[in-house]
Formats: sequence, structure tokens, C-alpha cells
Amino acid sequence: MTDTTKTEESFPENERLHRSTYNPREGHVLPTHGDYARTITVASHQGVLSTIDREDGTPYGSIVELLPLPNGDFAFFVSGMADHTKNLKKNPQCSILVAEGFGQGYALALSRATYMGKATKVTEDLESLREGYLKLHPEAHVYIDFPDFVFYQLKIERVRYIGGFGRMSWVEGGEYQSASPDPLWEKADGIIQHMNEDHQHNLRDYAHAFGKVEGDIDSIVMTCVDRFGFEMRARQGEREHTVRISFSEEVTDPKRVRHEMVALAQQAREALGKPATKSSGTHN
Repeated sequence: MTDTTKTEESFPENERLHRSTYNPREGHVLPTHGDYARTITVASHQGVLSTIDREDGTPYGSIVELLPLPNGDFAFFVSGMADHTKNLKKNPQCSILVAEGFGQGYALALSRATYMGKATKVTEDLESLREGYLKLHPEAHVYIDFPDFVFYQLKIERVRYIGGFGRMSWVEGGEYQSASPDPLWEKADGIIQHMNEDHQHNLRDYAHAFGKVEGDIDSIVMTCVDRFGFEMRARQGEREHTVRISFSEEVTDPKRVRHEMVALAQQAREALGKPATKSSGTHN
């Protein structure tokens, strides 16, 4: 897990700018851009592979299905007859672009990362890769044993992380490898959907009480949740606010998120002078 005692001065300039837009509760922090990138990695099963064309050096993009590896690298399974494979044989330098919810909504507002490094043919532990790949991509059983298909591994040397407008930085290989995926990532979409569909009143209370958003809110949505807290986007006319709310402590168990949401809802209602309710928050 990332060292949460890291000082703000040690972060890249763009990451410091990202952090300066929030005011997390004293003693609590944000995930690093390395953490965000590692979370995108484990949640990603498809991406755009960019290789260098072997004939004229033009960047060549193609879609590949991915197998995230425990060390943060990607494995992918390709045909020896494919142009991208022929390109890699001549020049192993390449990148893989992964975008959150690609093709859904406004792409430039979504998180994405470009993973850069060298791709090499895998010759060991092939049975383990085969099993993991088929688990994520069962349709591959049709060609998994074709003799011309091989596994490649992208050994990631650096990452360009973009978390939306104003959130971006280069994450070097060592920092990326020492970071960790967020422990809530598998349940995050369900938590976000539940809060957006069933607890709009709580989101508005959070924004008014903790986010210093004044006046009527036209619309509000939770956009992400992680072990340190969650973010919301509130719209008032043409103006849009991004609000970061910190949990009271680091949450590594998704079941504890409901406890934090309930406590925050009660605190928000008290701060706003509203009567307490018997049930608030999210279910997991």
C-alpha cells in the first residue's frame, strides 16, 4: 500500500495541483496518481495497443484484450500474423491506452492512463497465463490453442495518468510499481450507483455541509469512491463544483463504507440544522 505519510512537496507539480483543489479532513489523504493508475490497471480488460510500424515508423493502434498481472504489468494474447505483433518483433517499444468507460459519456472527463514500456514474448508460466486469460476472456477458448498465437507482456516503465480536467501527471515505473490498486475497486461502481439512485438527499447534504456549496443544486452525482473518501460533481446552472469528502479513517473493507456514509449523513444533517433520520447511507 502506498505510504500515506508522503509529503505534498514530493508529488509531481500536476499532482500537487490536483490535491490543492480539495480540502480533505485533517490527517486524511488522497490516493496518489500511481494508486489511481494501478486501480485502472486491475479493472481494465481491454485497451488500445500502439506499436511502431515496421515499415515507416508511423504509430499503429489496435485493440487488444488484456490480462492485468500482479506486479502491475499487462499481458496480452496476439497472433503472430497480426501487424502489431510483427511491429513488436522489430521494435518492442509500445504503449497501451486504457480509458474508464470508453465510449460512454464525455470521454475527456473520464479517467484514463497510457502505459509505456517494452513488450516481450512470454515463454514461462504459460499455463497460469492461459488460465487467467480465459477467466477474463472466455470467448478466447476458440483460439487459445492456435499455434500462431502467443502471450506478450508489457513491462511498464512509466505511465501518463489523466483523471479528468486538471488532473494529470507522469508516474515513473518505480512509483507505479510501489503503488497499489484501491481495495474498494470491485465494489466502487455498485456503491456509486446506489448513492446516485437512492441517496440524492444525502449527496446534497454532503455538498452543502462539507463542500461549502451554497444555494440550490440543480444536479449532483457521486463520481468516485476510494479507501480515503469519495468525490461528487454538483451543478448549479452553468457552474460545476467538484467536491471531495474524506472518510473518518482509511476504509479497506467495502462493508465499512456504509458505516462512513451513515455517519457523514448524520453529521451533515446536524451541521445544516436538520432533524436526524433513522437510516441514511449506502448498502453493500
